[in-house]
Amino acid sequence: MKTTDDPSVRGGGTAPRGGRAPVRRTLRGLTQVESRSFPVRAPGWGEDLRETRRSYFRDLSLHYGLEAREEDLDGATGNSYMSMAERLLPEIESGRPFDYVAIAMTVPNSDPLQSVVSWLVDVLPGSAMPLGVGDQGVVAPFTALRLLSAYTEGERPARSMLLAFDRRFVPYFDDGREGPIPTSDTVVALVFDGQGGGDLTVALSTGVTPAEAGPLASAEIADAGEDVDLIVGRGLEEPAASWPKARLAERGAPCTGIWTRFAEWYGSAPENGRGALLLDHDRGHGYLGHCLYRP
Repeated sequence: MKTTDDPSVRGGGTAPRGGRAPVRRTLRGLTQVESRSFPVRAPGWGEDLRETRRSYFRDLSLHYGLEAREEDLDGATGNSYMSMAERLLPEIESGRPFDYVAIAMTVPNSDPLQSVVSWLVDVLPGSAMPLGVGDQGVVAPFTALRLLSAYTEGERPARSMLLAFDRRFVPYFDDGREGPIPTSDTVVALVFDGQGGGDLTVALSTGVTPAEAGPLASAEIADAGEDVDLIVGRGLEEPAASWPKARLAERGAPCTGIWTRFAEWYGSAPENGRGALLLDHDRGHGYLGHCLYRP
């Protein structure tokens, strides 16, 4: 699996204060958007796996320069990324094989013995190349979409899918970055066939402070025109109060919030050809993500 924690992949976003607009990448042929949330449930592991998980989370906490509290080491939800994907995949339309599959997530998996990417490569039709994005908060799906665009650009029409995940956080995962912590277990899937369907154009602006985020997002809204519906993440909750009819994401879903709203919108998309503009800001990282869908 190829992984990245850098949003500036292959000509990525540049800081707006540098006077250059962020590079926009387009994925063609969006044909399906699905979302599913699961009740947060307690882990049900055997004792052998319990100790493996505890060692796993101890090691992860040290990676962030933290010391996990012993009483919190079993606090992760029992819904692993693989178990959520397994329950969503039956809703994905069958068709020609997948060429690429990208995973975006905010926190480590709850089960160190499960690899959702390896499992997906095994169960999806075809021989999908896996791409992974983590540790980016709300911008992980934006980066994953940019990766998919970079890999499918110039090829024959490629079939690809993004799976974005939120999972209730491991208690130690409060490392002071001001990043939002997930409190729900949710997966969202976006499927592209590279030809039919609508276009999704995505970009990232970097180095964006909270004071700059509202004006920059307002400029994106103005550029998109009046024939789009607005979907906004909690990172832009304050300026969104002045944007008429903005759909605001649920709390506690930094990686999937606006994409769940987009799935709802897509499932009942108006027949008048309106598009959708998705915006979110990660205060801790200083990233502003913007994604425009045109049917």
